[in-house]
Amino acid sequence: MKIKTQKILRFIPIVNFVIMFIWIGMYFKYSTKQSQFIINLLKMFAGIITINIPRFIINKLDGEEILIQLAYYMTVYLTFFWIAYIAVKDQIRIMERQEVI
Repeated sequence: MKIKTQKILRFIPIVNFVIMFIWIGMYFKYSTKQSQFIINLLKMFAGIITINIPRFIINKLDGEEILIQLAYYMTVYLTFFWIAYIAVKDQIRIMERQEVI
């Protein structure tokens, strides 16, 4: 799948999770450093935790049901978007490095 298509797909909820598997395949195909893979995976996890903190706070404060539901759907969308964003950004970096070498 082309990078341009992936940049568009990262805005579509749930479908953008497929980009993560494409990203993992890119690492196997180009056999890049595993340390870079781990660093980007940690960036994904850090972003996911940061995105979910407001939802945890709303749940602990016993916010209104509408706020809890809104926070839930926003975090689901932003979580998948963040994963796709980091994956596409890293794929662009890998492809640029492969062309230069």
